[in-house]
Amino acid sequence: MKIKKSIIFFGFICLVLPFYAYTRYEQEIFLQANKWYEQHDFNKARDLYESIEQKGPAVWYNMGLCLHKLNDNVQALICLKRAQKDATLDQFAKTDRSIGQLLARTFDKGQPSTQSLASSFYTVIYTWIASSSLLMLQIFFLLFWYCFFFLLFRYAYALWYKIVVWPLFFTSILFGIGTCAKYKQEHYSYGIVTEQNVALLAGPDAQYHKLGQLDIIDQVEILEKRSQWYKVRNSSQVGWAESRTIEII
Repeated sequence: MKIKKSIIFFGFICLVLPFYAYTRYEQEIFLQANKWYEQHDFNKARDLYESIEQKGPAVWYNMGLCLHKLNDNVQALICLKRAQKDATLDQFAKTDRSIGQLLARTFDKGQPSTQSLASSFYTVIYTWIASSSLLMLQIFFLLFWYCFFFLLFRYAYALWYKIVVWPLFFTSILFGIGTCAKYKQEHYSYGIVTEQNVALLAGPDAQYHKLGQLDIIDQVEILEKRSQWYKVRNSSQVGWAESRTIEII
């Protein structure tokens, strides 16, 4: 029995130790890249960031800042967009500010410095949804929805009913919208246009007639891939564009 336990323990160590050593190795690369960045050697810092295989929000964020320093602003934007995936609430808000500054300074597409109350509220809600897990949003949606219907049928004539039930109703609606938005964010693919004046065509071939065009750094939803073409949706149209002109984030 002791021999069996020893074999299991030894096998567990053999499985975990290489992963732990590799993780420490990538952490050391990340720290070294940060040092090169602080010393303003952005080329070396970029190369080290790129060599990290398991890139998390911090790696993508620092890599985006590094590329911005090297004036590769399209790739910088792509990295910052990728940094928002799996980011915490603070990380997402920090990255969102960096994206706004990059758009304003480089592409003249940033948001105004003063935002309305509605715009600020939307930013807070969007940041909260993006940094939350889908499972958490689903649990809270079902919890508030259940509480709403329980009170609706159990205490419909109580004096305090209206004070409690309507906040529950609107909160459940908010979590429902958040769940749908998070599901779309996790299960749909998005890309950034990397070239100027990209033709948006009616089909996956250059012979199809032109529906419109995409501008550099436009964000599009990837609907389908066929050979060297993406079927994409922007804010107003659906069409086909060459895949080399769009990088998935």
